[in-house]
Amino acid sequence: MDKTLFDKVWDSHVVRSIENGPDVLFIDRHMVHEVTSPVAFLGLKKRKVNVLYPERTFATADHNTPTINQHLPVSDPLSSKQLKALENNAKDHGISYWGLGHKKNGIVHVVGPEYGITQPGATIVCGDSHTSTHGAFGAIAFGIGTSEVEMVLSTQCIIQPKPKKMRITIKSRVCSLVFDAYNHNFKLSCEVELLRKEDPLYQATWWHNSLFNANLHPDTLILAFNVNWSSSLDETIGGADE
Repeated sequence: MDKTLFDKVWDSHVVRSIENGPDVLFIDRHMVHEVTSPVAFLGLKKRKVNVLYPERTFATADHNTPTINQHLPVSDPLSSKQLKALENNAKDHGISYWGLGHKKNGIVHVVGPEYGITQPGATIVCGDSHTSTHGAFGAIAFGIGTSEVEMVLSTQCIIQPKPKKMRITIKSRVCSLVFDAYNHNFKLSCEVELLRKEDPLYQATWWHNSLFNANLHPDTLILAFNVNWSSSLDETIGGADE
């Protein structure tokens, strides 16, 4: 099978493949914020290890930040402590830091594309579940945990199994969901649905995307697909062994 764009980007970043195991993947951009990074930096301090590539690491305060009156002290003690820790850690390791009041400060997954950090063909990680949104710009991006944040800070690599690929074929209102799992190919039938504006799923989807696109048109059409999870094993591609 020919390589997909995902395969080409992933494979070009593999430092080492572990036989029957995950890949050691090089990370081009590491986005850091104040919630999932303090313990990671503490781990570096205990091991007396520096950030390997501070120029590939970008820190912004965005989780515990007030929307208005950012010039005033943060009232929540824990939030204030985490923000100060990020500021100090960024200074100690020579990392770009966009704190409260900085002209580039903003949501971590918005400032990346805004200021050219997010690039097509790049690998991007952050200690936040919304990191995959950078994939809209042609990057491979995913969220990581605090221990993995420490790993990337110290090595600029992460140990990660190559994700399975999924193909969605849409033909009119009928579509097929095809994916690999457990050494088998599966195909499930599904149906495409145009969501109504009063549907809570439409509202949640529109609201979430509006956070990353201030110009999102109020009449944007949003599609959903309903998967028939009751498909039997006999209907899967190639079947399945007992």
